[in-house]
Amino acid sequence: MHKIPVIIDTDPGIDDFFALAVAAASDKLDIRAITPVAGNQTYEKVCRNVENIRQLFRMDGVRIATGAKCPLVSAQRTAGNVHGEDGLGGVILPKAQQKAESTYAWDVIYEEAKRAQGRLQIAALGPLTNIAIAVLKYPDLPSMIDKLFVMGGTNGFGNVSPYAEFNIWADPHAADIVFCCGIKTVNMVGLNLTRQAILDIPEYRRVFSAAGDGPLGKIVTQLIDYLGTRAHGLGNTAMTLHDAIVTAAMSDDKLITYFPSYVRVECQSENAFGQTVVFAGNGNRVLEQGEPNVNVADTLDLERFKSTLSASLEKLKGRVAL
Repeated sequence: MHKIPVIIDTDPGIDDFFALAVAAASDKLDIRAITPVAGNQTYEKVCRNVENIRQLFRMDGVRIATGAKCPLVSAQRTAGNVHGEDGLGGVILPKAQQKAESTYAWDVIYEEAKRAQGRLQIAALGPLTNIAIAVLKYPDLPSMIDKLFVMGGTNGFGNVSPYAEFNIWADPHAADIVFCCGIKTVNMVGLNLTRQAILDIPEYRRVFSAAGDGPLGKIVTQLIDYLGTRAHGLGNTAMTLHDAIVTAAMSDDKLITYFPSYVRVECQSENAFGQTVVFAGNGNRVLEQGEPNVNVADTLDLERFKSTLSASLEKLKGRVAL
């Protein structure tokens, strides 16, 4: 079986941690590079988290490039209120011995796209700044990418405003560029899909018991405890791990169903800033605004997703490097 060559563009972030765990455990994905981007926390913090997670999961040979430290146009926004001051809820991972390389993320994306000869898939788990810079610098890049999975946007209510989801809102100009650049398959996994994986804390504990009671189990427990405490403080009893759904879907094409649509991002309106405007009519008929450019995630097989999370942690529990 030929593995799928993959780049993970990410801003860890607790759910990014689990997304990287799913990818690292997959027998179907060949992770060529991880490209950090400022988002859930400042660039320095998310890059450090990427370095530490790569070492923790023994992702030897996986490149870490130098990514964008701020959005293309808008002011920088982070999500420290969700993910904590360090991006991982205060959970301390072993300090990485190997640092990110000086090569820029957009150059690494292009290099790996050429190397993959049309088979490269990208999981974009944070703001789309790195991807936008890459397609602006290399106009032939979109034709070289097989699939782009975007954890971002929504075909419903947002989480930073009634209209906008955080990753798109953090750099809407970049998102609009990426959606319109000509990549043949863009799968938008938005909040309307990821909220189908909302589970209460006890259920997550059951799913993640596969991590065992060793080093990985202790880290996973700390992360879930942090999210549980935060959710309780907001009056909630449940949560979802948005980004992990994307890397699970890269390995399992039966996990999510999509419908084609023409999608643009609102970059002007103050009230709707960062909204993913999904132009689709009844019966998934695309309206006259434009030809389909994005596959919008619609339904999730929750039991398959839970099984993937458990199996991934079961596989990794004896492999972590402490």
